[in-house]
Amino acid sequence: MAPNQGRFPKLVEGTYEMENGSVMVISRGLARESTPYPRFFNHPEIVMIEIDGTK
Repeated sequence: MAPNQGRFPKLVEGTYEMENGSVMVISRGLARESTPYPRFFNHPEIVMIEIDGTK
């Protein structure tokens, strides 16, 4: 269950390559008390992204 996405959302966590070649990173986030329902099997996380500007 995800806010504004309902049950079993398509994009939940991880990295996704977009049609334009960019990469989207989705984190599970840290929210614990702000959600109206418990986070079963969805532990909080912090994502560190290293950007390399060379091509």
